[in-house]
Amino acid sequence: MSALNLLPTELTPKPSILKLVGVVKKISTALAVILVFFLIGVVAMFILNSIKIKELKAQESGLKTAVSALEKTEKQLVLMRDRIIKVKKVWEMGATYINADAVRALITQNEGIVSFASLDITSKKVNLQVVSPTSSGVARFLSGLVASDLFKSINLKSLSFSPLAGYSLDLELSQ
Repeated sequence: MSALNLLPTELTPKPSILKLVGVVKKISTALAVILVFFLIGVVAMFILNSIKIKELKAQESGLKTAVSALEKTEKQLVLMRDRIIKVKKVWEMGATYINADAVRALITQNEGIVSFASLDITSKKVNLQVVSPTSSGVARFLSGLVASDLFKSINLKSLSFSPLAGYSLDLELSQ
């Protein structure tokens, strides 16, 4: 069967226009397909990003939990360090008390023999200056000090004589 065209020939489109219309149809179809694929890509990227955001939020909450646990540990460590420092101070003070007790015993043993001009007690050592009007008093003091075993180390820093004051000894004692 042949196609019957009842339109006048002046109204029929030219073949070049028909060709152009065909090309425009193909281009519009291709653009529609590209647009569909682009929209599918955008939706897929949106879905993937939302999944990634959920994973990152879960990871963030895990890290927050770990940080809070580490903060508690850090607080405990700081508290322990402060306590250790305080224990060291008390320990040193205890050594000072031990030195003070030894010096108290030394003073009571030598009352009337020598006089103590100066005294400096620390946790590690005792510095003292002893004055005696006679050399026999110095000898009795030193022999009593050595015999008492109150101090492990006795260091005579200076020994001087003055006709007015007598003999002066500067000693450094340590336990």
